[in-house]
Amino acid sequence: MPALQLSVVEFEALIERMDWICRQEGIEAGPEALAVLAQAGEGSVRDSLSALDQAIACCGSKLDAAQVRALLAAFRSIRCTG
Repeated sequence: MPALQLSVVEFEALIERMDWICRQEGIEAGPEALAVLAQAGEGSVRDSLSALDQAIACCGSKLDAAQVRALLAAFRSIRCTG
């Protein structure tokens, strides 16, 4: 079976895609909040979109960078202690 090869998605392209998703869903998210979420995914589109989904579920329809950072820090804390 051939090895699965994943391609790298450019950081800016990921932010643009998340911005498009947010606009489609009526979510207000600034570029800094989206950059934090993209960075949290550590290069994985799936993980970045999962972080976006979690942020929307926890923060509602308006995401700002400070809220997103606090949310991600709380999730890291739970993972480390849980």
